[in-house]
Parts: sequence; structure tokens; C-alpha cells
Amino acid sequence: MDETQWLWVAGAGCGVLLIAIVVLVIANRRGRERARRRMAEIEVASATRAAELTRAHEDQVATLAAEHESRLAAVSDDHERETMRLRAETAASMEVARRTRETLATGLKWEAASRRLILAACEQLGLRGSLHTNVVFMPSDALETRTFVTQIDHVLLLDGARLVIENKRWQGVLFDGVRPSAVHEAFGKLVDENDLGEHFAVQLRRDPESPQSITVNRHLGERAPVVQVRRQAQQLSRFVEQELSEPIWFDTCVLYSHERAEAHLRQRDQSSGGASTWVVAGADGLIACLESFASRTGNDDTRRDDAALFETLSALGADATRFGPDES
Repeated sequence: MDETQWLWVAGAGCGVLLIAIVVLVIANRRGRERARRRMAEIEVASATRAAELTRAHEDQVATLAAEHESRLAAVSDDHERETMRLRAETAASMEVARRTRETLATGLKWEAASRRLILAACEQLGLRGSLHTNVVFMPSDALETRTFVTQIDHVLLLDGARLVIENKRWQGVLFDGVRPSAVHEAFGKLVDENDLGEHFAVQLRRDPESPQSITVNRHLGERAPVVQVRRQAQQLSRFVEQELSEPIWFDTCVLYSHERAEAHLRQRDQSSGGASTWVVAGADGLIACLESFASRTGNDDTRRDDAALFETLSALGADATRFGPDES
């Protein structure tokens, strides 16, 4: 190979080498560019993922904080409600205690005459049982109705019957379930009978401050004695059931006990629900009422219930007296 050929071959080799170098440089630049773009993509993806994780964490923290605040508010509300409930119960208990003291202080004084009347009637009929006078208790619906104390004049436990007696020591001319005009037209002129309704009691009495005047007292609807005594019997029945875990039925009676009362009565008052209430005046009326219960006979279960009832009513501070052939 001559020198010219050698130089041509050498030049060609250098050219190829130069081209290869250029190709490598270009390829290297492109590789670095792809690497930079890939790193940029990775950085963007990482930044996006980090932002998503940050937002998720912040949302979780916010949710937990909201739940915590909600729980705190609920606990605070529960605490406030419980505090208010306890305050209401405390106030109710204090009111019960106050009214109970007042009722106990005056109850026996007003019921002494009717108590003697009931015991005498039971003795005359030869009945056996116990009499509880001035029974005071807190009814189960006291907080809802704001009726903190129920006071019952007498609860009579006989061998086969239990009787709630509402005593009315009213003077004058009395009408219970009987319209005044049905007794005498003059009475009808003294009383507006248009709104007497189904259950009522009317008392006509001379005004002590003006003997020439007549005072008219009307007790209608919920204030009628027969309605009162049935409500008392229901409240006592619920109270006793809570205490003894057993339902107890109480019959009812309204007793007009004043010696100088002229009473015109519907002897048996029937409620819309079928409950019957005796309405009587004086010893004769009371004896007629008690005679209807005298034929009832108890058994071991009722006597056991009556023994528990005796203890329950006595624990309420009622004046309890046993009577009958087997009692000393």
C-alpha cells in the first residue's frame, strides 16, 4: 500500500472515529436529557404524592379534631342535662319533703273524725283488717305532672278488699252526681247547671260572715271528688306496684262525713272505663258501702299482699290501725 492509499485509509478511519464520537456525544446528551426528564417526572410525582399524603393527613387530623370536638360537646351536653336532671330531682325532693311536712302536720287533725267513723263502722260489721290514715307519697309521674305529693285520706285494707276513701267534711246542702233542680226547683235557681257535666259536686252553705247569704261551691270535672279518688287510687296502685313488683287493685269511695250535712248523692258513680265509686254520707251510708265488701273473703296470697301493703303504707308515715276479731 503506497503512502497515498495509507493516508486515505487513515483519513477514512479518523472520519469514522469522529462520526462515532459525535454519535456517542449525541446519544449521551439524549440519555442525560431523558434521565433529567425522568428525574423531573419522578420529582413531580413525588411532590404530588407528598401533597396528597399531606392533604389526607390534614383531612384526617381535621376529622379527628371535629370528632373530638363533637364528643366533647356531646359529653358537655350530657353533663349539662344530667346536672339539670339532678337539680330538678333535688328540687322535686325538697318540694316533696316540704309538702309532706305540711300535709302530715295538718292531715290527721282534719281526718280524725272520719277515721273514728270508719273504725266504728268496721267494728259494727265485725270486719277484720287495717286502716291507714293520711297516706302521703310521691307519685311515679311527679316530675312530668309537677304533682309532687299525693295525699290520700284513708286506705282501708279488709280481708278481701282494698278501699281508697276520700273524706269530704263539708257542711250545708250537698249534691254529688244529682242535679240540685232534681231535688227542688229552688236549689236549681241557685246553681247554673248548664256546665255541670258528668261528674260534679255542689255545696250550698251559709256564708259565715253573712248568714243571710248562701255560698255556692262547684267542683267540676277533674275537681269532682269521684274523679279525685279514682286518680288517687290509680296513683297508689302504680306506686305499690313499683314497691312490691305486683299490681294491686283499689276500690274507691267518697265519704261525706259532716254531721250537719244534707247530702243528695248518686250512691254509685260509674266511670267511662267501668270503674265504680261509692258515694256515701255519714255512718249509715258508710256501713252500706262496707257491707258490699264484707262478703269478700281473702286467701293466703291476698293476706300476704295485705301484710306487705301494711308495711309499705306504714313506712309512708300513715297512721296505721289494725282491727277485727283477731286483733287485740
